[in-house]
Amino acid sequence: MKIDVRKTLPLQEYPRMQFKRDSYLNLNGKWQYAFKKSEAFLEKMDGYILVPYSPESSRSFVNRQLKKDEFLHYRKYFVLPQGFNKGRIILNIGAIDQRSKIYINKQLAFQSSFGYLPISVDITPYLKLDGDNEIYIIVYDDADSEIYARGKQRYKRGGIWYTAISGIYQSVWLESVPVSYLKNIKITPNYDKKSVTFEFTTFNNLTDINIKIYEEEKLKGNIVSKSGEALTFNFNSFIPWTVDNPFLYKLIITYKNDSITSYFAMRKFSYQDFQGYKLFTLNNEPILMQGVLDQGYYYPGIYTPKKVEDYIRDIKLAKDLGFNMLRMHARIESDLFYYYCDKLGMIVWQDMVNGGAKYKKRYIYLAPFINFNINDTTSLSLGRNSEKSRLQFQLEMQNTIKHLYNHPCISTWTLFNEGWGQFCANDNTSLLRKYDPTRLIDSTSGWFDQNCGDCNSKHIYFKTISLKNDNKRVLVLSEFGGYSLKIKGHFAFKRSFGYKLMVDSNELTESIYNLLLTEVNNAIQKHGLSAYVYTQLSDVEDEVNGFITYDRQVIKVDINKIKSANDELKKTFSKFVLSKINLDNKWGDYF
Repeated sequence: MKIDVRKTLPLQEYPRMQFKRDSYLNLNGKWQYAFKKSEAFLEKMDGYILVPYSPESSRSFVNRQLKKDEFLHYRKYFVLPQGFNKGRIILNIGAIDQRSKIYINKQLAFQSSFGYLPISVDITPYLKLDGDNEIYIIVYDDADSEIYARGKQRYKRGGIWYTAISGIYQSVWLESVPVSYLKNIKITPNYDKKSVTFEFTTFNNLTDINIKIYEEEKLKGNIVSKSGEALTFNFNSFIPWTVDNPFLYKLIITYKNDSITSYFAMRKFSYQDFQGYKLFTLNNEPILMQGVLDQGYYYPGIYTPKKVEDYIRDIKLAKDLGFNMLRMHARIESDLFYYYCDKLGMIVWQDMVNGGAKYKKRYIYLAPFINFNINDTTSLSLGRNSEKSRLQFQLEMQNTIKHLYNHPCISTWTLFNEGWGQFCANDNTSLLRKYDPTRLIDSTSGWFDQNCGDCNSKHIYFKTISLKNDNKRVLVLSEFGGYSLKIKGHFAFKRSFGYKLMVDSNELTESIYNLLLTEVNNAIQKHGLSAYVYTQLSDVEDEVNGFITYDRQVIKVDINKIKSANDELKKTFSKFVLSKINLDNKWGDYF
């Protein structure tokens, strides 16, 4: 199919706002592609693909599934603009699913086995500074693999399983840096100490790093590291980040001739004890985390939206409905999604992307109904039989935290979901805590609880919400609802799936409203429920249980009525907190 390049330059926005340089050459658009059984370089390709859409998406102009015995080949030619080269050239790719080899002018520059994490590689040694350069990428993807993260992808999609994608599905761009440059910065706010700490990774000598901190347009601080050691800035006073006032401090970081723009926020996610009930706190004040499940799928782009505004629209819709949290479920989004959550004041619970061997239905589907549990240190029934699979998961976990660590919006890491690929949750919780001691952990979301992490985390569908607080961890209803309504002309496939079918918008609104104000309200009032996650934000393929249709054209509920229910639940939570405190103590001013 012939592509009109003038009309098909998607997602041109700068993709990485926490590490932004002035140097930027976006390579999204028309690439050559081919499906072949061999990894050998090709002279003739099959045609053109629109990057960054996976070939399985109609937006890519390919609309074809990569099979597990095939390789997906990409080719792109580019010329470095005059004056672009400052010393070294970095190729950045937001994500490639699943395993990839990147060649520059037929020389292997990089290999990746992380299908949900970004790639950043110095390609300077392989470049021609004048004339055409070739990027050649070879991708292999097995959506049935028990080794690598795959999320909710399946070759045989349907129900809660969705179309498997492959290849490049996030933005590709070049940047140029000086010979000595910053590779990474780690930012840790210390809310109680009124300080923020910066740690650096650089290419070449680690010296003379300068950080300027701005509160709006006012210079708040100017600190310098002469030897590259970590820097800590102490505030006299600061503006905290909250869901109602998501204040971000601006950073300008200079290392020799390299300059980065970034940001951070002063906030603290934790929990505290209220007469035996553990409750979430934001900035040391109790908060009811009111969430909605976000699968991160966009019709017809699958993993990739048409435009950045799609992220903004979804976040604002969730806030308009009265929610203050999104649970990013079984995938990692574009960095821009988290940026807009930072900016708009949306808390994020981030899942580690699941994988492992094929799930056994008798464990996954029956366990919640018969109160069945498994010792995940000895059982091989949850899909992590392979030592290679276990090590891969731990590498993916470590790199997920490294990738997303600086985003203020992320409050909680979800380690395992409904037993999918679960193993040694206690050990993995300790490992996760070592990588990030600043956030909360939902170790076993749904079932197969191993009495670890910060959350006693339950999923309840098909039956009345009944919870019990163990008074050891925070009580969380991390999935529920799933009420479904199919809107004629606004669903992707003939078949539909949901947990409870509604006949029209009025019934859907009333049913969700009543569920919130009866069963969820009761769980807050009687058992100290501190967070809930309704399923889900949007329809996805067969699933028609969203607040909005998959094409984002029809909002299926009365927004004001759902918001009023969430507002009432906040009042119930405040009354519960009030009943557990002495007004003479530190919580008196909270009310």
